[in-house]
Amino acid sequence: MKPTASPKELVLLGGGHSHVEVLRSLGQQRQQAAAAPAAAGGPAPPPPSSPPPPPRVTLISRGRWTPYSGMLPGWAAGFYTFRQVHIDLQRLAAYAGARLVLGEAVGVDVQDRRVLLAPPPPGAGDGGAPAHPSSGQQHHLHRQAVQQQAQAQAQVHRQHPNHCNNSSSSSSSSRYDVLSINTGITPGAGGVPGAQDHTTPVKPIDGFVRRFEGLLQRYRDAAAKASILDQQEEGEQEQESSSQKVGTGGGGGGGGGGQRKDDPRRRRRPVMRVVVVGGGAGGVELAAAVRYRLEEERRRGGWPVACAAAHVSLVCRGGLLPGHPPHVRRLVGRLLASEEEEEGRLGLGLGLGLGVEVRQRAEVTRVSPGRLHLRPSGPGQGEEQGAEVLLADEVLWCTQAAPPEWLAASGLPTDGRGFLALNECLQADGGPPEVFGAGDVASVSRHPRPKAGVFAVRQGPPLARNLAAQLSGRPLEPFTPQSTALALITLGGRFCIASRTAGDGGGRDPQAARSVAAAGAGAKHSRGTGGAAVGSTVGPTPQAAQNHPGAGAGAGGRSGGGGGGGHGDVEEDAADDGPEWPLGWLLNGCGGLAVRLTGPLLWRWKDGIDRAFMRRYGEGLPPGDWQRDADGWGGQGTRHAE
Repeated sequence: MKPTASPKELVLLGGGHSHVEVLRSLGQQRQQAAAAPAAAGGPAPPPPSSPPPPPRVTLISRGRWTPYSGMLPGWAAGFYTFRQVHIDLQRLAAYAGARLVLGEAVGVDVQDRRVLLAPPPPGAGDGGAPAHPSSGQQHHLHRQAVQQQAQAQAQVHRQHPNHCNNSSSSSSSSRYDVLSINTGITPGAGGVPGAQDHTTPVKPIDGFVRRFEGLLQRYRDAAAKASILDQQEEGEQEQESSSQKVGTGGGGGGGGGGQRKDDPRRRRRPVMRVVVVGGGAGGVELAAAVRYRLEEERRRGGWPVACAAAHVSLVCRGGLLPGHPPHVRRLVGRLLASEEEEEGRLGLGLGLGLGVEVRQRAEVTRVSPGRLHLRPSGPGQGEEQGAEVLLADEVLWCTQAAPPEWLAASGLPTDGRGFLALNECLQADGGPPEVFGAGDVASVSRHPRPKAGVFAVRQGPPLARNLAAQLSGRPLEPFTPQSTALALITLGGRFCIASRTAGDGGGRDPQAARSVAAAGAGAKHSRGTGGAAVGSTVGPTPQAAQNHPGAGAGAGGRSGGGGGGGHGDVEEDAADDGPEWPLGWLLNGCGGLAVRLTGPLLWRWKDGIDRAFMRRYGEGLPPGDWQRDADGWGGQGTRHAE
């Protein structure tokens, strides 16, 4: 009798959007395999030669709960609870018959085929948000400790290669036959001094979620304290005013408390200043959501705006929403910067009142405690030319993505920016054939795409098929992703703008960009003459834009840091423009003319899409015996890295 072959080890590193689809696919296969004998009327006869046993699947994640990035702005705005925007990986792993290991990857030993792990953050297996570091500096210290542990483990493996041959002897590594990496990314600090110590990175999202609650509590405390002090000051001034009236016989009440209460300088004094760095869709949505949420917290607490206002700024090195259609960039910029009173004058009637200060073409040179140091970006700008300091109680870092540092150090193939390089089969491009990847942590060499959740979701099914093919020795299937993606940009409240992102990964040829800029400038001169020039921007007529500035204003709205609006700025804005999108122009109410009607409808559409996505990996899973394992949190199916 032939000995039974050992099952192969499939390790899914990271609980990203692609891997949750892989787990769902594995669970469906288990359900179908279990139902096949019953459908045939009993157990099937054994085949002539026994097939290999199914692979043993291990999911490694920083925590039990993985966030869905598409619903993060709605969570920050207060529309969803923590569990409504998070997938329970323990439950999903039980459905797939997989083991969940809580740990943070610090390296991959490609020679010994092991993933090196550090312990997960405190509270990673709880039913809610884990405990969060109290500051960006503590978060940075934690990351440094993880990197030091990675170096120590790598040295141990080099000196003692057989130290961890037995997988049960150590829980700081996990052996694999096939490995898939879908760990996500972090915003790149870009070498900005002080950014790692004094900012809050938005990614990984689970870390941001843990720290955002702290931001809200600090605002509540500051607003309540300011409100109490304001009431005390008003009481003292009323007593002083009454004394003055008695002393003067009741005349001349011009210096009373009412004037002091309406002092515009007091109305503009914020109790919290939040700065979001990054002008992409993520930064735009986050700035709008934070501004909306803080205003809702103020109204809920009953604190007057005169003493409890919050100020939110959005700082971007280039233009707002680069690569998006021109009408979207103009419309979003206008709606972000508009005040509630200004909307009333424009006749928009949106009820947004965001009032986000948008600073375009402002480069962050360094970050110090409570301060963001800026200078105008662009050619010919010196280190001190136009430099200014922006006060900030909280800085949220939402810039271009950066890969984990251990990726290149592990010897895996990477692209020019350090992301895992993949071929068309989502396999390491020229690297170990047993290593695959997907999502933001990777880039497909022949099909570069932006770092967006929609592309990671679409990679899930082909990744599941190719992982199964690699395990069984079958040929892999190439995958060509979609060239563009719909983006529904949430602006604070239950309100969306439709956009479309190009599928070139964000890279544009500079000479082509200058040609587009010149063509765009010429089209602006020819617009309004009755016939549009070839390639001109689809948009409202000049008279319509004048009547509805929300549709035709510059992308920055109220901008700083070099957004002067000269001819050079027009060319720079055009260079940042993506192709115009006629369908999106209609979805956005003819470029913004009827956006007060289309915005809430688009949000309802997006809300339905997001909730349907979450049901696929939660309450929509079919019932079965796997639920016993899901309910037994902390049992044999789950362990922590040590």
